[in-house]
Amino acid sequence: MDRRHALNALAASAAAIAWPVRAQPWPARPIKLVRADAPSMLLLHGERDRVAGAHASTRLAEALRLAGSNARAILYPKLGHFEILASLFPGWRWRSPVLKDVEDFIAAPAATRS
Repeated sequence: MDRRHALNALAASAAAIAWPVRAQPWPARPIKLVRADAPSMLLLHGERDRVAGAHASTRLAEALRLAGSNARAILYPKLGHFEILASLFPGWRWRSPVLKDVEDFIAAPAATRS
């Protein structure tokens, strides 16, 4: 199987798992962003997320890397869907290193962001 077919198969399986047939949000599918010239992406995900499974971020990062783009997925074991954003606020920063991870990603040269 060539790289393009492998990428398409990975994208299809990630979409099928992340969005069940009964509720597929077609216009908002992040897998559509997969392309070689996509900007570097940092995907932050809480492992306790009940809205979207952590596998959605890890598979999207993998698909982006296979396409030739830079992507990094970081999973936070004790966070859920909304705690990622909450961890950026001063009173919540003790919960996880989200802010430091974002700062490190921004400060890194684009070629080393994966």
